[in-house]
Amino acid sequence: MRLKFYEEKDDYLIDRYTITEEQLRYTMSPKASIELVKQDKDRHAVLVLDEDKLVSFFVLHENEGVKPYSLNEQSILTSFSGCPNIR
Repeated sequence: MRLKFYEEKDDYLIDRYTITEEQLRYTMSPKASIELVKQDKDRHAVLVLDEDKLVSFFVLHENEGVKPYSLNEQSILTSFSGCPNIR
């Protein structure tokens, strides 16, 4: 497994990544998260890859983006999900 910061060329991985309706009760979808990442320099999408398959996704926030959640401005993890339909 490896971690990789999201790049636009990774959109095909995001398109194939699915999460359940139950997961969406607790986290934002990767597609919606990516849209926010594109608008906010303090958000960083991270892909967790197993070979060429996206198996997990999360967003790291820093600076002002952390303030609603923590006093630590360095970073906080949000929008975490794992893909239950890995093939």
